[in-house]
Amino acid sequence: MLIGVLGGALSGISIIAILFYRSLERKSIDQIRDTLNAQVQLVNGSLIESQTYAKGLATAILVTHQRSENRSDLNAEFYKQLTFEFYKHRTNLIMGVGAGQDSFQLVPTTKWFYPYFYLDQGVAAAAGVRLPAPNSNIRYMELYRDDNYPIRDYWTKAEIGKKDIWIEPYDWYGINMTTFSTPIIDQQNRWIGAVAVDVNVSALSRQVSKPVTRGAGYFVLLSQRGKILAYPPDPQLLKSNPDYHHVDILKHTWLAMQQRRSGFLRIQGQLLSYQRIPSTQWIAVAIVPESVVTIPIGVTIAISVFIATVVLSIVVYWSIRHLKQRLQPILNECHRWIDHDSNLYGAGDPNHRKMLNGNVPEPHAIDPITDDLTASNSIASDLSDLTVAESLETKPVNKQALIDDSRQTMDELDFLAFSFDQMSRKVKESMRSLESANAALQQTVAERTEAINQLQEAQVQLVQSEKMSSLGQLLAGIAHEINNPVNFIHANLDHVKSYAQELLDGLNQYRQVVISGAMNGQLEPPLVDEEELLFIQDDLVKILDSMSVGTHRIRQLVLSLRTFSRTDKSTYQSFSIQDGIETTLALLTHRLKASQRHPAVRVIKHYAELPPVECYPGPINQVLMNLLVNAIDALESRVEGWSYDEIEKHPNQIEITTRFLEDEQQIEIVIADNGTGIPEAIREKIFDPFFTTKPVGQGTGIGLSIGYQIITEQHGGTLSCTSTVGEGTQFSVRLPVTHSVTNQVPS
Repeated sequence: MLIGVLGGALSGISIIAILFYRSLERKSIDQIRDTLNAQVQLVNGSLIESQTYAKGLATAILVTHQRSENRSDLNAEFYKQLTFEFYKHRTNLIMGVGAGQDSFQLVPTTKWFYPYFYLDQGVAAAAGVRLPAPNSNIRYMELYRDDNYPIRDYWTKAEIGKKDIWIEPYDWYGINMTTFSTPIIDQQNRWIGAVAVDVNVSALSRQVSKPVTRGAGYFVLLSQRGKILAYPPDPQLLKSNPDYHHVDILKHTWLAMQQRRSGFLRIQGQLLSYQRIPSTQWIAVAIVPESVVTIPIGVTIAISVFIATVVLSIVVYWSIRHLKQRLQPILNECHRWIDHDSNLYGAGDPNHRKMLNGNVPEPHAIDPITDDLTASNSIASDLSDLTVAESLETKPVNKQALIDDSRQTMDELDFLAFSFDQMSRKVKESMRSLESANAALQQTVAERTEAINQLQEAQVQLVQSEKMSSLGQLLAGIAHEINNPVNFIHANLDHVKSYAQELLDGLNQYRQVVISGAMNGQLEPPLVDEEELLFIQDDLVKILDSMSVGTHRIRQLVLSLRTFSRTDKSTYQSFSIQDGIETTLALLTHRLKASQRHPAVRVIKHYAELPPVECYPGPINQVLMNLLVNAIDALESRVEGWSYDEIEKHPNQIEITTRFLEDEQQIEIVIADNGTGIPEAIREKIFDPFFTTKPVGQGTGIGLSIGYQIITEQHGGTLSCTSTVGEGTQFSVRLPVTHSVTNQVPS
């Protein structure tokens, strides 16, 4: 056991060691990259400093040129002195500074002028003249006479591109040099000259002469075309003006370094990291022997693995010893359990033979037919069958002796596994019995839950039916009580109008007689005001007409109440669907008409010619009422917080369409609104009992559910909903015109 556990642990340590090695190697490579990046930033900073210096001189020349009112004052001596003043404040890497003009641009009196100051290197045949003390280390020359600058790269490339350029490094009196040139462009984008500075690349290369990491490795600088600018392993090599072909490792990696701006390579036992310098596009390379990274890491890993192995061996040894001590009581208990069930296996059992060879016996197969038997009965049955079968082929043996011999061939874990296997078989048998009982219990719970849900739905329907019945009786009673006095008033209005007309006619005749007699001097003129009499005559007729209209409206409302309350029928009745719609709209007039807060809801009707429908009028009216109320609620929710003018510009609208589907012998009622619409997740639940999105106290969640049952179950029709969020909702009701069953009682 110790060897197996220790071997597995060592395998794990080896894997961890490999991963740890890779991690340290990546960390070392990242360190090389970071060091190279720091060198690149240092070199790039020095080069940018030189660029900034040159641009400063170019700006000074341009500003002076633009601000001068008399260009004749800008003579050659002025620009020469300006260039010299800048040269005296040059940066460390700059060895020469020059400023030149295009033809007659800066100095109008001469075509070419290019003052140039540079550091004297003590060369006997050097061009130009040495300045007097205290500047005797500086030489001055005019490049047109001494160097013919108009054909040089630092002039022609800056003129053609009108942009900053770095010249490919060159050798100047044994010094690696490069030139940065920047154009002078006026406000009209005209080329008027250029400023150039000579940068000492040899001095720059000394900045990268230190080791890369752990005192080893070196940095190399290459120009954009591959010229070697810095090579610390052999500084003398630079005197031969070398390029990448002269160094074997650079020759083999040059093409790879052209593919990307930065990267990492392994070649010839070296680790090579490279990166472009942004300002000049030169290439900085860090080269480190691979052994500098791998050997320290390997030593560290080896020491760590050795220490971990020793510590682990000690820990595993004491852990196994402690485990055996803790397992001993369990093993003793297993021995007692095996002794108690010594008849578990027959002498010829194949599992027993495996146990004799030191292998853990296979568990007996569990027959699903015996799921409801107890574990002990199942095992006893299996063992008795095996014992009978083996007794036909083998001689009788002492089973207890075989079990005792088998124990001696197994170690503690094998014996523990064998004992656990036997106990797990019994537990599995018990679990299968529990699962069967649990499944039966779940089935019973599901059936009772379904029964409870059906009972709740039946209760809700009963309550709703009772409410509608009570409401129908109440409405019928109110309609009856209102109808009698209204009919009496309405019937007498005709007699009142007739009597009033006769009185008015008689009064007019009397007035005519009196007026005629007054004109003959026989009677006094009438005391009645003529205008007031005419007003009374006209206004009395209007009052009587308005009273007639009012009583007519009351009678229509009473008729609507009586129609809506038709819930006392026990059979299908012939019913006009459009009358039911109009009745429901009449009852909802108070919610549809205009108020101070909002304009009236527009109700658009598209009625087709429909046949009478055999149905229960009361429940159908209930469904129509529910759908219209929901539509009005949706419209009110849409304009919540809107002003009166906003609602008037985008009015609330309900569109009611009826049609006769002759092929299917059905009528269809479509009620559509332009409200906020219903999201799909909610639309799937709107016909579920007790589902509502309204606040507590404003909705019960049973209206659409009961309406769905009325249409589908009581009338054999369909009720469906389509909706688009932000555009509106449409409910469609389809009802068959006739029914084969006419004695169904509505719920």
